[in-house]
Amino acid sequence: MKIMKKSFSVLLTVLLALSAFAAVASAADENVLLTGTAGTGITWRLTDGGVLTVSGSGPIQDEIAYDYDDNGEIISSQTLNSIAFSLTEYYDGQTTGMDVAAAERFRFNLVREIVIEEGITVIPDGEFDGFYPRKVTIPASLKELGLQAFNASLASEVVIRSASLESAQFTVAVYRADAEPYADPDAAIEDLVAKRVREEQFQKDILPIYALQELFSIENGLLEASDEELANIYAYYNEAFGSDAETADELESVALGLLNGRFGTEYTDKNELFRIEQNEWDWDPEVVWAEELEAAYTAEADILYNDDRMISATLGEEFSDGEKAYGWLTVTAPGESAVQEACERTGVTFADLNEGLCKWCHKDHSGNLWQKFVGFIHKILYFFAHLFGRK
Repeated sequence: MKIMKKSFSVLLTVLLALSAFAAVASAADENVLLTGTAGTGITWRLTDGGVLTVSGSGPIQDEIAYDYDDNGEIISSQTLNSIAFSLTEYYDGQTTGMDVAAAERFRFNLVREIVIEEGITVIPDGEFDGFYPRKVTIPASLKELGLQAFNASLASEVVIRSASLESAQFTVAVYRADAEPYADPDAAIEDLVAKRVREEQFQKDILPIYALQELFSIENGLLEASDEELANIYAYYNEAFGSDAETADELESVALGLLNGRFGTEYTDKNELFRIEQNEWDWDPEVVWAEELEAAYTAEADILYNDDRMISATLGEEFSDGEKAYGWLTVTAPGESAVQEACERTGVTFADLNEGLCKWCHKDHSGNLWQKFVGFIHKILYFFAHLFGRK
């Protein structure tokens, strides 16, 4: 019996070493783009393959930035999700000079997988909500998953090993009954990119309206502007319009020409576009758009914003009538858990943690060749551990 136990120990050591080698070799295929910290003892890294891994022990903590006055007193503070802030800075730097479509595709593919390793206990609210991973892995050590901590709108798999979560509310994708659903996340991405391009163009198209409204407000005393502020206003709109206006009248002429060309109107004066109306619930008067201008804007906006085939929702919340969850997402977690309850209430596909995953490590090894090799080794480990009553 002692010989058998010794043989098993030797075999276990060899197989674990092979498994570790496979994991290291697989990780070596990707270069690390970014690294950082997210609290005491918490580190993270992002590879060029889009794998974001958070390691360490304890809660992921937000970083707080403070503004001080001349006396060194704190006058304001801003909470920064340190991981998200670093990734956003990197995104901004990499997409400078890109057209809108290329920048959007870069954003959707920047983080393709989020791996939270064992030891992490808390993920704050909204920590990864600005990114679109295709897979998320949450460890058994996690005690608290913040509201909308990550965005699973384009994810096909979310694996949550923790059985102690009281709630699991993250962003998922749904579609309306009157809309044709996307076949898969890739189709959704291309449509979302195209829509973002249209939105960017629409914002350029309506910018003359805001320029004219700003000039109207200044002329009627609703907005005060110094000579320096006026110069900045002219510089901003001149850059946007490709013009060289130096006075309010010149800028008004440019903006009216662009507005009429875009919406097919024939305005000759900004006073035709706006009027001042006293709000009975507020001491301050407000600028109201002319009905023709409002109608032209609304018609364009309705075309752009009312064709959504993918809507963001929160796992665990009831959808409106006719809304359904996209079928490409499967959430895997321990059965009889808050996660299972949230999935059943929302309509997102739920899979028990032990079904279809590795019995040794509870991971999915159906990916690349190395993962399949690791899975094979783990099957052998599990067989012998089970044989000798160790599993």
